[in-house]
Amino acid sequence: MLSKEERIFALKTFYKSGVTAVVNEWGIHFRSKPPSRQTVYDIPDRFEQHESVMDAPRSGRPTTVSTDDNLLRVCLAVTKSPRKSTRRLASELDLSRRSVQRMLHKQNYKSYIPRLLHGLLEDDPDRRLQFCGLMLNQHKHDPNLFNKIIWSDEAN
Repeated sequence: MLSKEERIFALKTFYKSGVTAVVNEWGIHFRSKPPSRQTVYDIPDRFEQHESVMDAPRSGRPTTVSTDDNLLRVCLAVTKSPRKSTRRLASELDLSRRSVQRMLHKQNYKSYIPRLLHGLLEDDPDRRLQFCGLMLNQHKHDPNLFNKIIWSDEAN
């Protein structure tokens, strides 16, 4: 989306020298990729119709909940207690859960659930080695031992 300054530059340059000049001179004045030729053609049309280079106001229902004030309240609440659920935040801030989710998404907050991992203690490798030796010894006495054990990848 072009800024007001960029649109005015495009309009003046278009009337002075044409669309090619706008695209060619864009890099001298701005550090961004020039707009497409169609965009340059649309700016004078919009100016002639509405006497403004800016976009017309959008139609549709105006936002009532996602105000800057509420956005700030949500961000402060999350910063204060980041472990709170969106449901609890919504309840405390008197907003809908979906509105809170939308505001957090808009601010690039990501939800995640930390996975608990079983940490290894210092003597765990020694105990594992001892257990393996014990099992191999048991296997010598009972060759069907491993068929009697239910193996699982669950840690608890």
